[in-house]
Amino acid sequence: MSEPYRKSTWRKPDPNTMFVIGYADGTSAYFTMTPKALKDGDHMARPEAIRRQAAGEVPSGAITSVRRVR
Repeated sequence: MSEPYRKSTWRKPDPNTMFVIGYADGTSAYFTMTPKALKDGDHMARPEAIRRQAAGEVPSGAITSVRRVR
């Protein structure tokens, strides 16, 4: 017997890099950056987190850390 046709669930991996923002109150938020934005290194993530916070894209609060997730 043949198996019924199944649509492939494979997806191309996301090329963006995910970062987690740690806040002084213990909460966290996530954001991603493109490889082009990170061409100078991961240290570009902290200014981007501050920029996104000012734009209201991530929660306000005292940022204690910005770390790469993947």
